[in-house]
Amino acid sequence: MPLVRSRFKQHSGLLYSWLLAAILPLFVVLPVLPQPLEEHAHDAANLHIYRSIVFSAARADGWWFPVWVQSINVGLGGPLFSLYSPLEYYVIDGLHMLGLPHTLAYRVLTGLTLLAASTGAFGFSLALGARVPGALAAAASYTYAFPLLHDLLERGSPQGIGVALYPWVLWGLVHFLSASNGPRLALAALSWALILLSHNLSALFVLPAFALLSLILAWHRGWSVLWQAILVLVVGSGLVAFSIFAFLDGQRYVQLDNLSRIEYARIADNPLLLLDLLRLPAAYDIGFDNNSMADRLGPLPGVAMLIGLAGGLLSLIRHRRRQMAFVISLGLLGLIVLWLQTSSANWLWRTIPLLSLVQFRARLLSLVSLSAAVVIALSVETLGRRRQWMVAAIVMLAAILPALPVLYPQLQHRYARFGSPLTPSEVQVAALQNNVPGLTAFNEFLPKWRYQPFSQEEAQRVAALPLANLPAGGRILTDERRTGLLRTKIETPVPFVAAMHALYFPGWVARLDDQPLAVQPAEGTGYIQVAVPAGLHTIELSYAGTAAQQAGVLVSGATLLVLLLAAFLWRGRQGDGSPPVIYPSPRWWLPFGLVLLLGLKTLWLDSHTTLFRLNSSCQAIYGTTVQTNVRFDGGPRLCGYSLNSSHFRPGESLRITLYWQAGSPPTEAAESFVQFLGTTFNPQTNNPLWGQRNKQLPGGHLLTGWVPGKLYRDVYEFQIAPHTPAGDYELEVGWRLPSTEQRLQPHLMQASDRLSVSHLDSLLISGFVVK
Repeated sequence: MPLVRSRFKQHSGLLYSWLLAAILPLFVVLPVLPQPLEEHAHDAANLHIYRSIVFSAARADGWWFPVWVQSINVGLGGPLFSLYSPLEYYVIDGLHMLGLPHTLAYRVLTGLTLLAASTGAFGFSLALGARVPGALAAAASYTYAFPLLHDLLERGSPQGIGVALYPWVLWGLVHFLSASNGPRLALAALSWALILLSHNLSALFVLPAFALLSLILAWHRGWSVLWQAILVLVVGSGLVAFSIFAFLDGQRYVQLDNLSRIEYARIADNPLLLLDLLRLPAAYDIGFDNNSMADRLGPLPGVAMLIGLAGGLLSLIRHRRRQMAFVISLGLLGLIVLWLQTSSANWLWRTIPLLSLVQFRARLLSLVSLSAAVVIALSVETLGRRRQWMVAAIVMLAAILPALPVLYPQLQHRYARFGSPLTPSEVQVAALQNNVPGLTAFNEFLPKWRYQPFSQEEAQRVAALPLANLPAGGRILTDERRTGLLRTKIETPVPFVAAMHALYFPGWVARLDDQPLAVQPAEGTGYIQVAVPAGLHTIELSYAGTAAQQAGVLVSGATLLVLLLAAFLWRGRQGDGSPPVIYPSPRWWLPFGLVLLLGLKTLWLDSHTTLFRLNSSCQAIYGTTVQTNVRFDGGPRLCGYSLNSSHFRPGESLRITLYWQAGSPPTEAAESFVQFLGTTFNPQTNNPLWGQRNKQLPGGHLLTGWVPGKLYRDVYEFQIAPHTPAGDYELEVGWRLPSTEQRLQPHLMQASDRLSVSHLDSLLISGFVVK
């Protein structure tokens, strides 16, 4: 009986501990599920919901892996999912097959992702030797880390899924290297395969942590462990070779260079300020329409890094060498990633061109969150058992409470409105209207033979006819089109080279009356061209895939077969000799109390109070340093601004945040600008202009998407040129119509010593000094 009671206590403690880890994300999951997150998260609203609908349509046409989809690029098709990691769309499609609309399926996936982040961080921390209190603290700090919340709630990016899988990949690695056998290899390889399928860049980002853990375990257990770590990568990559091979083959034939032509994607020229990273994001404000977390870490990870180094030394004193190595190595990794965000690392980004693949430095911040979580878990473990729960509770509160004011995605800008379920044809129309005809931000996956812009007229022609140049007197008798297939019967009085309404890409096969037919691209339009003799003929285009794509499928199948055999036949070591995890005695009031608090917050506090949120008006804006009242004809009202300083040295950065209130809906788009004007001429510009910044970011500041009465933050930052002479300067602020370059005239509604209106229809803010 004592043995039975002991086992029951251990099992109930296990259930209790994992239940706590699963409950932790609910503070963010519950606000997400009822709200239309997919309409307020930028990438989801503009790309991923539409992609998921197109993906489901291709799957319904019989494609288990849609290497080609037809309902993009005005119906001409493209290799979208050959080049973009498809896990998100597989999950949404699976939920859609169960009856959920794509929009709700997206929200459910977001909730599952947060659950995976919390339980993965908890399990990974336990695998490294942390006790339950420290592991729960790690789970909270990782789940509520601002980079993860930013990816999931604000960007709506699949990178968030990859970040949530970071601890699972590393947990699988530690689990396998500690006791190598077939089942553990299968779990580790599957974790690596899933992160590759979720977001291939995220897989690259986690490799430094993967390598560090492998080296530490090799130092502890023998260098042969490194081969086992490589085996995990090889087998996991083999499982998804169908996707990897398709990408490696297809990337040669698309316009990936478009990514480097965007100013804010030039990674070497866009550092972040360390102090900004370590600040908490501004609380979401009911008065604002463009609330944003921005690129933030908050103070907790930075503090954890520093404390972790001290904890590592304490572990060394106590002769816990492996724990010391984990804490110090991951702590240093986090500090290095923090340094890479700053301008002092610009030289490194410029020296190693391969680093440009990252595109945005902030993408690496989740590595800091991961390092901080591990450091927290193992640092808590160094304390006495009585103090562990107290310190863990403090850490969990320090992670969750600062995040609560930004867990209101409905207060972010609304980029789309999804009503009834969309059809692929409606997606095609919306994509063209949003200027993303290929459902990519920069047309980076557009076949390289197509460089003419798409238009509504072309979309109508493509929908009406299967080819672009039917000869006079010719007739189209049948027209069948679906994913990867175009079949038409035509009658032509003369031979001609038919330009078919499908974009050329390697893998297309043509047949004329069941006989093979050569294909070639038409430069400019990218249409598939085939030679057609006079008479009655059936033309069939089918996407059969490339040899590399077919090889990838074979490699994936063979890897899966070998892995299944290994899982059943390779028994290996069944235990690693580590002491078992000691789970605490359940205190069931704690999870029930947390659920009660969640219900109170969700059902009453959020709907009946403004607790955790701000409520600004144009007359009283939280965060502004100067209140103003300047109206622009046909445009918004400037309610205030804040500055990082008014005195600068050459080479320093000037940052101004303008606070606008949207007026009545404008008749046409307008964009804002800020210019730094001096009293002397700049020889490089041949005028008094010494710096400027225009808003050209997608979904940004063109007024047409602004909601009347709502407030908007408009942040500008640019460097004071190194050759700027000392003296007094002014900032020129205004709005222009891109179509005519006409400016909107400002009117001062109240007197101000620092504000005036220029003869060029702009607002001048004086009082700036360059020393």
